[in-house]
Amino acid sequence: MENFIRWGIGNALDEPRIGPVDHFLAVWSDDNGVWGHCQLYGALLHPIRLSSTDVGERFSFSYLVDPLREGNPGERRHVRFQPLKLQRFAAAEPRPGPPVWTSITSRFRAPLAASRSRMAGAQVGKIVEEVLLPYAGQRLTRDTLRKLADRIAEYVASLSGGK
Repeated sequence: MENFIRWGIGNALDEPRIGPVDHFLAVWSDDNGVWGHCQLYGALLHPIRLSSTDVGERFSFSYLVDPLREGNPGERRHVRFQPLKLQRFAAAEPRPGPPVWTSITSRFRAPLAASRSRMAGAQVGKIVEEVLLPYAGQRLTRDTLRKLADRIAEYVASLSGGK
């Protein structure tokens, strides 16, 4: 398998970008063969060798998608990218190991932070709905707003291990 797909330890491609955890797929050819690049969640990189011989023509295809569908548009085809900015197949690791885990851990910080933020926002929205829905159409009172603030404060405290 390591003759065809490897584990990237270089920098993740940060341009083009739609959202914080994009998937990016690219295939291109050059004098040395046909190559691919798979980047999942903006962090997990896989340089790919599809052929190690010149195929006689130059081409380049790519696909970028925001799996969360927060960006608009949520996907783009034929986006411009520079193959030289992607980690070369020969420089990537043939198997997972300490260099791979170190780079993945570093690159996954941003996607994990985006995920936590998204989940926290959804939970706060749910709390707001639960507290305010019984008062739909009514004027909000200080007590109702205090109840809302207390529930949100409890949730925020639970995120940091508090009660």
